[in-house]
Amino acid sequence: MNKIIGIAFGALLAGGLATAAVSQQAVRGKLQPTDDSSEAEGRFRIDLTDRRTTRKRERLQAWGRGLDTTADDDGGRPVYDLWLIDGDDNEVDFGDVRLKRSGVFLFRAKYPHADFPEGVESLDDFAGGTIEVRDADGTAILDGTIPDFIDVDEENEPGSHAAARARDKSRLRPPAADEGEDESDAVGGMLARYVNRPRTVREMYVVKVAHLDPDAGPYDVIAIDGSTEIDLGEIETSGRREHGKLRVDTKNDDEIPGGGLLDLSQLDVEVRDADGNVVLRGTFPRIE
Repeated sequence: MNKIIGIAFGALLAGGLATAAVSQQAVRGKLQPTDDSSEAEGRFRIDLTDRRTTRKRERLQAWGRGLDTTADDDGGRPVYDLWLIDGDDNEVDFGDVRLKRSGVFLFRAKYPHADFPEGVESLDDFAGGTIEVRDADGTAILDGTIPDFIDVDEENEPGSHAAARARDKSRLRPPAADEGEDESDAVGGMLARYVNRPRTVREMYVVKVAHLDPDAGPYDVIAIDGSTEIDLGEIETSGRREHGKLRVDTKNDDEIPGGGLLDLSQLDVEVRDADGNVVLRGTFPRIE
């Protein structure tokens, strides 16, 4: 993850990376045999990804082993389809699963790269429903319950089999940069990430700056909520590019100031030198 953050910030500080908030929801579960004598088993996962600048992307996966591969009289291998049933008992055939001679099977589809079956607008419609692997006669061989999706700000409990995450990045600019009046070479960027899993919530943010005079530091990063100022941390700069970084991560037992990322989301942010002068300004990444 550190390498990915480094690449993202390299592009961000160079001015070549547009900001894009991303929220992701995922559920998963087991596929259990409907016949107690069957040794078939499997798993499934459904992902919903919503980007600010593009359409929602969705992914449906199912995999497992133990399906009957006995050929028919013409030597044809059995055909199994993946079905989803919503809470109102509406059934939709999502197509064939790929079956190997060993009985291992796999289904994988990405939308909108692939077309949804007729009448389906989102996999979200099947939350709380059922997923089944059926044979050519329409008999369910494996089935499982599709958990409800959760949002990042919802309480998550062990056994939910659901997770949500959000991430975003933003630029920090010299105060007069938008008016074209500032000749400062200073640049900065922020990245924030929130992960909500059944047993843990992880929050982190990184602030990275470059071309700030080390002699004018240390630099304070401040979020502004009306008349309230929230100290996000301190940055020292050094090196040829006069760069510095602040990282706050609950994985490292750091405390997120201001009540957490959900409360910091989209607040005004300032980077100030040791004398209190604002050298960079921007907005905290959007986490929702």
